[in-house]
Amino acid sequence: MGNLLSADMARLWRCKAFWLSCLFFAGQTCATMGREYWIGTQTIALHASLENYIFPFAFFLGLAAAVVCTLYLGAEHTVGFRNKCCVGHSRASVYGAALVTCSIASALLCTAAVVPGAILGPILLGEGVSAMALAMIAGIYLLSMAYAAVFTAIAMLISSQAAAPVVAILLSLLLLAVGYAGVQRLAEPPTIPNPAAAPPTIEGVEPDRDAAAPERIPNPNYLPDGPARSAVQFLTDFLPGGQSYQYGAVSTGTASMRLPQKMASCAAVFALSSTAGLALFRRKDLK
Repeated sequence: MGNLLSADMARLWRCKAFWLSCLFFAGQTCATMGREYWIGTQTIALHASLENYIFPFAFFLGLAAAVVCTLYLGAEHTVGFRNKCCVGHSRASVYGAALVTCSIASALLCTAAVVPGAILGPILLGEGVSAMALAMIAGIYLLSMAYAAVFTAIAMLISSQAAAPVVAILLSLLLLAVGYAGVQRLAEPPTIPNPAAAPPTIEGVEPDRDAAAPERIPNPNYLPDGPARSAVQFLTDFLPGGQSYQYGAVSTGTASMRLPQKMASCAAVFALSSTAGLALFRRKDLK
């Protein structure tokens, strides 16, 4: 497997999608922090922590991993996988080398965003990375591994070089949309303002509303504590898209909540995707 991994890593360094994604993440972090530095010099007020300017790349982590993994592995379906098996490599070794390479690529995407922020933070904003931010960065790295496992399975099982990227990109967008919906549903307050309540009078004009109506009414979208809320919470923390949204929107305060459960979920997604992908790849017709 060592030779396979060396060959796959050599191909990764020549993958344009990988380098463009790294440049995008690094440029996003630098641009965000540069803009905040300029605003800070104008207002003399910085209210957000450093991770608010580094972590937004998590929104695009799944999309970038989908593009890199599928484009990188797509070319192998022509003759690459079959030739590797013909010269004596097992399918498990071929799959394992591809999985390790895609995992390294996803981790390097995170590094491209985190390292510039860690370097520029103390210089531009006078703030370093906190201990909690380091823990969340570790969680994002595990999240990148989970994405790599999912999209490696898709790229190894779908032979079409055109279909695999489309399926992976649509899946990444769907996961992010489901995660957004879950976070927003969990954030619904128990009560909302009552539209029928009488607002303050303006210029002596009495409002045409019921003055006895309560100012706030129960929110029909609120999920009370119970099985339904627990299920939505579990899915939001388990699915990679839910974690991407929580890390990206770190200002909401949910990124650091239940961090051990999120890390365990990433490990579970990685194990399940890898096991299922390898089992199906063993039965795939490489001809």
